[in-house]
Amino acid sequence: MYCRNCGKELPPDANVCPGCGTKVVPEPQRETIFCSHCGQKISKEAIVCPYCGAGTEKYRAQQTQQANAAQPTINVINTNTNTNTNGAAGFGFPFKKKWTAFFLCLFLGGLGIHRFYVGKTGTGILYLLTAGIFGIGAVIDLIVILCGGFRDKWGRPLA
Repeated sequence: MYCRNCGKELPPDANVCPGCGTKVVPEPQRETIFCSHCGQKISKEAIVCPYCGAGTEKYRAQQTQQANAAQPTINVINTNTNTNTNGAAGFGFPFKKKWTAFFLCLFLGGLGIHRFYVGKTGTGILYLLTAGIFGIGAVIDLIVILCGGFRDKWGRPLA
């Protein structure tokens, strides 16, 4: 034990420091235990060993108490009550007509008017500048429209 005032080592039975004369106040004795992982002496109140970081018995008791605590009840009810009929009722974006796109492609396919009709302005401009990609693109679009594979800008099939 050392003097708190001057730092000199004190004899075990000293009440006064022999170096500076101040009264020796003994430190409170703490209860200690040994860490079960590294063997160091630690406070009995410690939850984790300050030397190795291993959990003490107190820590393990807390973990067990938390695990045994009542778990909340979780109810999952996945009932879809959606009655959205935007496309069919005419709300939102209307579907483009298949036969309108077909006749636009048949008569004005070289100008890309059918592409503008379904909202694909980028390829519409390309068809306009290249005469329907030299007529080949317009013929391919005509076949795709008849087969039902042609889609509008948002990926919806033509009605």
